[in-house]
Order: sequence, then C-alpha cells, then structure tokens
Amino acid sequence: MKIFKSIADLNQLDSSYPAYTIVKQHLVRMGDLYPGNGYLVLVDSLNDFDQGLKLPEVKRSWGDIIHLSEGCVKQDGYYKLFYATNNSFGICLFIKNADWLDDSLRKAMEEHLI
Repeated sequence: MKIFKSIADLNQLDSSYPAYTIVKQHLVRMGDLYPGNGYLVLVDSLNDFDQGLKLPEVKRSWGDIIHLSEGCVKQDGYYKLFYATNNSFGICLFIKNADWLDDSLRKAMEEHLI
C-alpha cells in the first residue's frame, strides 16, 4: 500500500509503473482543487488487503469503506473510490482489479459504479 499526500510523493513509483499515470493525474487535479483536504491510497497487492487499512482517519473494514464510499469508477485496471471521513477530508482509494481481489469486494465495487 502506498500513500500519496502530495505530488512529491509520486517518487514512490517509477514512471513505468502501471498506475503511475492515473495517480499523477489525480494528484495534480486534486492538489489544485483541494490542497490538504485528503490523500490517495494505492492498493495493488493481496498483501495490502491482508494488512488492512492502517490509517488514523479510517477505522473501518474494507467492506464498510466500499459500501460507505461516495461512488466508484473504473480506470486503467483500477477501481477508484472516494471515502469521505468528514465534511472536509476524504481519501481516494485506487484498488487494482486483479485476480487476488476478493469476489465479494469486487461485486460491491461493481454495484457502486457511477
């Protein structure tokens, strides 16, 4: 799991990494619109799910986060969800649509597609 709070955090990924472009686009767009009001979490392995979200702003299960998200879209092999923790802070989750993804979580994200 990788956490991106600013464009400077993009150095965690090599420019050839599959999610690099969509992460960069999001960080640029959201940094301009809502600086300091949230961040992005990239989830791209089974290990990331097994560890769970260890974020101070999120004390919920993956299923809860998906069901309480503001919606979901698919882009370049990732599900993108926005989870609002309160009226002024949110976390965007990019979750890889891979074989290791639990079928019930995939189904829940598919049901939340907007």
